[in-house]
Order: sequence, then structure tokens, then C-alpha cells
Amino acid sequence: IPDHELAVAAGVELDPGTRGPRVDTALRTARAGMFAAGNLLQGAEPADVAALGGRHAAASAARWLAGAREWPARPVPITCRAPLRWISPNAVSSAADPPPRARFLLRSSAFVHRPEIEIRQDGRALWRGRLAQLQPGRSASLTPRWLRSVNAAGGAIEIALKAGSQG
Repeated sequence: IPDHELAVAAGVELDPGTRGPRVDTALRTARAGMFAAGNLLQGAEPADVAALGGRHAAASAARWLAGAREWPARPVPITCRAPLRWISPNAVSSAADPPPRARFLLRSSAFVHRPEIEIRQDGRALWRGRLAQLQPGRSASLTPRWLRSVNAAGGAIEIALKAGSQG
């Protein structure tokens, strides 16, 4: 469980999958000027992942403080369909903002060998591809190449295993 007590106290929207704050790829929350990183976003990850996420959030905060004061009005949420549990970051505001370490973290509640992942928005496929494996308690890396296909005015993005991909 993420260390989200301060986010809850601040009334920040939580993601139902990670149970941490919903953040876009620049690690911005729904509250203007509030960023989140590390183990605040999801349960424990290795220290390097948390530290590099903090560096990413700090760079985003520095850009905001330097005058890039527009805050996204409506990030597009990313949801996962079982057995996928969560993705982090879990929202998209701009294809121009890559996620930390240029990858999304994806977790599953089941062991799946060579899963085929499908990312869709409003019935339209944004990306399909295979991962080596998924296993509970361990994050897999997911490419951000599909970000440029996101419709910022569209509905939620859904990530699922392609039919027949569960093993």
C-alpha cells in the first residue's frame, strides 16, 4: 500500500489500482502545484525507481515554478482490466511529457508468460505488444510509444491482455 496519508489528507484523487494519487506522466496530481513520486504513488518499488521518479517530479516542478504554470484541466485516466492490477503513471495529459525513466510500470495479479498487451481508447487500438512475463508483486516495463496516439479529449484509456493471452 502506498504511503498516501498526506495525499488523502489533502483530498487528492486516488487511483483505485495503485491506491496512490492519480498522476499524469509529468507526475502532476489533479491539484495545481502538487506533484507526487516514489512510494507515494504505488506500493514499494526498488530504491532506484523511487529516486528516479523523484528526480522526474522535481524536474516537472522546476518547469512549473519557472513559468510553465498551465496545469492540465482534465488528464485522461488509464485503467487496467484484470488480471492487470495497476499502471503507473495512471493518467495522460500530454504526449509531450514522457513518464519517468521513459516507461510505464505495469503490475499483474497473476503469472502470465509472454502476455500480449492491448491499449485502447474509445474502442480504438493505440498499441499492441508482448512482454516477456508478468508476475504478482513485480513491475514490468511498458513502452510509452502509444502516448502520441492518445486523444486528450477522449475517454479513459484501458490496458488489458489480448483475448487468449492469459496463460
